[in-house]
Amino acid sequence: MSSEDMRIAVNEIRRQLATGVEGGPKLGNFQASKYRIEGVIVSYVGETPEKKLISYNLTLSLVNNQSARVEWIDEKETTLVFRAK
Repeated sequence: MSSEDMRIAVNEIRRQLATGVEGGPKLGNFQASKYRIEGVIVSYVGETPEKKLISYNLTLSLVNNQSARVEWIDEKETTLVFRAK
């Protein structure tokens, strides 16, 4: 975690503590995460005289923070079809 990420996390905890909610987060004793999720969303637009196609492609991966090994990856694509005006 970068120092900027740590500053953002601490500021968020301080903000939550200021709300006075019982059982909320406590400063210190942070535990590092073992994995992180990374993702990319890409959209494509195609057009013909009869229809307009919009495709979305979502790629997600689960990465081990210690080894930087990609443990899992999956991709999903969906296409929407519209009649041209």
